[in-house]
Amino acid sequence: MFLRKLLRFLPRSPLGRALGACNRGDFAVAAALFDDLLAATPAPAADVVLYACEAHLECARQREAAGDWSGALQSLERAIALRPQWADVHLRAGRVHEQLDQPQRACEAYQRALAANPRYFAARLSLARLLMQLEDRAGALRQLQEAAHSGPAYAAPQLAELVSGLPEASGAAARPPYPPFSMIT
Repeated sequence: MFLRKLLRFLPRSPLGRALGACNRGDFAVAAALFDDLLAATPAPAADVVLYACEAHLECARQREAAGDWSGALQSLERAIALRPQWADVHLRAGRVHEQLDQPQRACEAYQRALAANPRYFAARLSLARLLMQLEDRAGALRQLQEAAHSGPAYAAPQLAELVSGLPEASGAAARPPYPPFSMIT
């Protein structure tokens, strides 16, 4: 007990302060402390980079929950700079771009997620949905076909049915959804 009280008065290392901020749930402070630590170290340890990335991700999560989409995007972009091959961070960035009404940037983020992990089912479906909203039916169809091919087995039948119902898939692009009026009368 005496030792703990004594150590409380001694200055902690920058890493200790950053980890302490994480433990308290103060991720914005932790992210800033980790960024300072990374800037001061020419070759930071892999675990410090990982901690910094996680602090930025948690900071983004808090900002998303508060509705601060611009702040969340800043945190996600910093996490992407630290770990560019983490597909889930690109997916989250794409969703934030959509919240900010930036569909082109969202498309690019989903494509980066798929470049990092071509079998990322959620990213492929998000991209297909966004392409449908942007009226790029051919692009959406390609994404849905790939999702049906490389996605989980339980989703393949529903995706195949969805793809076959799209006009470009069945070759019925010019066919109206109902019989022509002349056939009804």
